[in-house]
Amino acid sequence: MRGLEGHSGRDKAPMDHAYQLVLEFEGKTLHDFDRISEFEEILMDALPADVVDGHDAGQGIVNIFIHTDRPEQCFEEAMRALDGAEPGLSAAGYRAKTEEAYIRLWPKGDPTPFRLR
Repeated sequence: MRGLEGHSGRDKAPMDHAYQLVLEFEGKTLHDFDRISEFEEILMDALPADVVDGHDAGQGIVNIFIHTDRPEQCFEEAMRALDGAEPGLSAAGYRAKTEEAYIRLWPKGDPTPFRLR
């Protein structure tokens, strides 16, 4: 597991961005976990203005962390890059790094607050 160290081809560090975007996937099998780890590489290529900063896993959930200055646009670009990939996204949210609460992006229309799991 690569964990939270992540990497990117950009000179910006995670703290240089104002927001943290979290993409949540169900990762119940080793195959799911491996696929989601591959998603990080896809996202690093697809999101050159952002920093894909690794993932964490637990309780059947894998979160990918992305540092960005444009969370909604970054989310849309990430979804295009992962279009049709399995396992599919189960939830997504973002927060300003100065805030604790997340704003839910996915599923659209879900009134439940987004929380890290």
